[in-house]
Amino acid sequence: ENASSSSSSSHVSTTTTTTKLIENMVSKVTSLFDRMHVLIIGPGLGRDPIVLRAVAQIIIRAREVNLPLILDADALYLLTLEPYRHILQSSKNNDGVVVLTPNVMEYRRLEQAFENEDELKKALDGVIVIQKGHHDTVTATTTTARESSMMMICEEIGGLKRSGGIGDVLAGTLGAFVAWNQILASKNKGGSSHDWMVASCWSACCAVKKATRIAFEKKKRAMTAPDILEEIGTVLDDMASDVDSKL
Repeated sequence: ENASSSSSSSHVSTTTTTTKLIENMVSKVTSLFDRMHVLIIGPGLGRDPIVLRAVAQIIIRAREVNLPLILDADALYLLTLEPYRHILQSSKNNDGVVVLTPNVMEYRRLEQAFENEDELKKALDGVIVIQKGHHDTVTATTTTARESSMMMICEEIGGLKRSGGIGDVLAGTLGAFVAWNQILASKNKGGSSHDWMVASCWSACCAVKKATRIAFEKKKRAMTAPDILEEIGTVLDDMASDVDSKL
């Protein structure tokens, strides 16, 4: 009886500690929401169950305040788990921007996590999905009449080497473009709308593809993700100059 009582007390103590740990993680992140234009979750996240529980709560909180989200890597894995499959639709306020960045395998896992294509569409209603590949495909579909579906394909030629970390560079670049879109919208200078946001994501994909090509031309097979990052600034300047020349 004493052993059973001791075991029960230990379980309660562990549960309490875990709950407090999760609450602390959630509080630390959400306390910074008012300073953010966008929140990127996934790169370097890992799959620890406690961390994923905290991340799920953070995603829900972000949705509640319309904080744009970029979900990549293990944040996509989170969406394939049964308790979290419909997390993007769990908030009463689902009008905020959410961008998913799956590669071929990650998108396949998302498809397999749901019973059929209709269920997947419901779970991703209003979400922008960037299917990464030789050509990145940016799609925003909806099962409601609030917005029309839209697709853009980035046909910019990238480098010939796939290096670890390129997805992280894209997630960060997407974050910058989404944030700029939000800032422009807040100043009534365009941005924010469904079409504008899809175009922003497409632009980010094109920028990273071009930077990857330039980095590969310089470093060849020795190219790594930091080499791509070094080219982003110049690529964005060139893209801006090209747009200005056409205005």
